[in-house]
Amino acid sequence: MPNSTEDTNWERIEANAQLLGEGDNPNRDCDVIREFFSYILTRWGKALNARDEIEKRSAEGKLAATMHKQTMEHLRPLMKNLEKHNVNADIREHLIKICRLIIIDRDYIRANNAYMEMAIGNAPWPVGVTRSGLHQRPGSAKAYVSNIAHVLNDETQRKYIQAFKRIMTRCQKYFPTDPIIVSFSICLFLCEMADDVTQLLAPYQYMMKLPGKQLRSRLAKAFNFWLQVDVEILESIMTMVEMLHNASLMIDDIEDSSLLRRGLPVTHNIYGIPRTINTANYMYFAALSRCILLGKLEAVEIFTEQLMELHRGQGKELYWRDVVQCPTEKEYEEMAMQKTGGLFALPVQLMGLFGKKQYDFKSLIKNLAIYFQIRDDYINLCSQTYAEQKTFAEDLTEGKFSFPIIVAIDKKSDDDEIINILRQRPKDVEVKKYCIRMMEERGAFRYTLERLQELHDLLISQIDLLGENRELKNLIETLHKDVQPMRSLDSLNTINGN
Repeated sequence: MPNSTEDTNWERIEANAQLLGEGDNPNRDCDVIREFFSYILTRWGKALNARDEIEKRSAEGKLAATMHKQTMEHLRPLMKNLEKHNVNADIREHLIKICRLIIIDRDYIRANNAYMEMAIGNAPWPVGVTRSGLHQRPGSAKAYVSNIAHVLNDETQRKYIQAFKRIMTRCQKYFPTDPIIVSFSICLFLCEMADDVTQLLAPYQYMMKLPGKQLRSRLAKAFNFWLQVDVEILESIMTMVEMLHNASLMIDDIEDSSLLRRGLPVTHNIYGIPRTINTANYMYFAALSRCILLGKLEAVEIFTEQLMELHRGQGKELYWRDVVQCPTEKEYEEMAMQKTGGLFALPVQLMGLFGKKQYDFKSLIKNLAIYFQIRDDYINLCSQTYAEQKTFAEDLTEGKFSFPIIVAIDKKSDDDEIINILRQRPKDVEVKKYCIRMMEERGAFRYTLERLQELHDLLISQIDLLGENRELKNLIETLHKDVQPMRSLDSLNTINGN
């Protein structure tokens, strides 16, 4: 914790940061930025000196000290230029933007985006596309490239710009953001986009209004207990995955002919199917551009493979539905590993590239995906809340071979009554109730509950073997609370059934 002097110094920096970029006073801006850098470097050095001798002499301790020393050396030319009020105007403008985002807003996602603009400019990107893969206003890209795109060709500038990234990381440790709300970060990200994509993004912004559980982001945060990825990388990955997830839901609702999503009309019933598809696809590539910014080729490979897995799994499910072919339980679980496991594995594998420790999570991710998919199928047919948020027994209307349906058909394979009902894509409430009663009589729901309990217990034991992770356990327990024995059909509100 900072002492009282440090508190006073930081309060002064916060007050001065309000003036950054205000008026035409570049000398004052240089002084504020220099004081900010000096504060973080000094506090970082004091923390290193306060360590015990054993930690200082360890390999990790020596590396930490070397990193601090190197950061100071690399920043020295910039600090001298700031002191002399002689900093390149373009770099100074970016430093002002980044420092305001860090000191005033503590918005490290947008600060990181601004840093990447300064560090790499538009040089690696197609004409008219910024570092986030989203179009700038006409003419701005050309002007920006001419001044910034080649800063890393200068060795001194390259070193101090990269050293500045370490300052950002330390600041995030000392002054963390309030509990992360990833959807809010995405909204800010969208609000900064240029006018020429406002209408393009309208369907996605509508989707963002529909509150979700942010399960994938919560999973990533829970896995970070083990991996210990820097917060700025974690936030970037979480934002990317939420973008992908929300875009995929827009496509799913079209493929499933859904009427409601989270209790409100689905996006394509507001904006039409063509616009919704185009926007969802655009957001896939916007997420990819954020993945590229992670700076590792392996990240793009992971991104591509897991998105392909998602589509492979979705393709299987759509094929079974459209040709009315009931899969086996094993085939279903393989599909779930691909469809649901794709966006579960993506953040965890990306985090693994930056983690301080290495683990083998393949089996845990596989069982999480199967558990979540079976759970989702179960509550679709048995949950009052789900009926209100979507529609009553929507999977039957879709003609989907969900887990309980597969079990019911397998229990009495010589009777094609359930398959015939699925083929009709029923909207009538009484027909759907009749089908659910048949499934209940065949023990499909009891078997599904037993399988879910088996997977739940397996997940808890796997977590214990990997090392106590209370946050992940709590998340699984929260999901499991929704897995309740089916109530009487007559007690379900089926107002949305037709």
